[in-house]
Amino acid sequence: MTSSSRTPTIKDVAARAAVSASTVSRAFSRPDMVAEAAYQRVMKAAEELGYQPNPLARSLALRRTGNVGLILPDIANPYFTPLVKQVQRRTRALGRSLLVADTDQSDVVENELAEALIPQVDGLIMASPRSHPEALRGFAARVPTVVVGFPVEGVRSVILRTRPQMTETLTRLKHLNHYQVAWLRGPREAAVADERDRFMRSAAEELGISLLEWGPMPIAQESGAAVVDELLESGATAAVAFNDQIAFGLVTELRHRGLGVPGDVSVIGIDDSILSRLCVPALTTIRVPIASGGLEALEALDAVMNLPERRIASLRPVHTVISSEIVDRATVAVRKVQR
Repeated sequence: MTSSSRTPTIKDVAARAAVSASTVSRAFSRPDMVAEAAYQRVMKAAEELGYQPNPLARSLALRRTGNVGLILPDIANPYFTPLVKQVQRRTRALGRSLLVADTDQSDVVENELAEALIPQVDGLIMASPRSHPEALRGFAARVPTVVVGFPVEGVRSVILRTRPQMTETLTRLKHLNHYQVAWLRGPREAAVADERDRFMRSAAEELGISLLEWGPMPIAQESGAAVVDELLESGATAAVAFNDQIAFGLVTELRHRGLGVPGDVSVIGIDDSILSRLCVPALTTIRVPIASGGLEALEALDAVMNLPERRIASLRPVHTVISSEIVDRATVAVRKVQR
């Protein structure tokens, strides 16, 4: 150790590691430009001396900002609240700052925000993005990027798998004598909405269930309320909604009209947002672990953000899958068949 009267310097590290001061500097700022043996000697010497590089100078040399970007389609949607809270808490623990942007469910706004954020961040998390896959690949080519929700070819993705649970949902409804099921679709611009449409149609065909579709529709409680007349006329005895907000609106309007849920119509949502527990009666739903997906995305970014740019560019995109689960509450019941 050096004398306690002064702080060890880069020259002290260089002397102990038997390298030049410029080599020490490169070991901390551009490790890809230093031979492995020399790099290890520098790191060992720095540890023995208690040397700490200036974090600001190192970030400037590495062209790092210390920021992570999080882009959401709608920050007012309660589905995303746990994601923001968990990612913000973990980002802070990693010594970084989180920049959050709301696209108002617009692919145009999303593209503009991504372009604005990329120079300001070391990594980007895009939750349920609306942008075209080609645009997402373009962002990922410029800054480490992880998509949360569904797979995007050529981009690291955290897939929130719902297909088995959607199939199980229709299977349960069939066992409860529901053979005509309404499917309240999500917004046209959401890729995850197209994905869920495919899952529902495939499962309904496999199970021999008549699937009656409404939408695409905006993610809003009003969307669920607006289809009540047509749904009742259709003869559907159960409804599955793209998300809890739409399902909440449907349940509220049905009860406002004096109809029973689940007595007259069984209703199921997707997400398990806070609305599913505020709903009266409590909403049966498919829990989609968005917060876990966000944390997985952040950990993936943290593993690469400090790597040299050449190393980042050489990494192969990897997809991670997180499974959903059905949460049984009080909005599904057996349909009584008249004899």
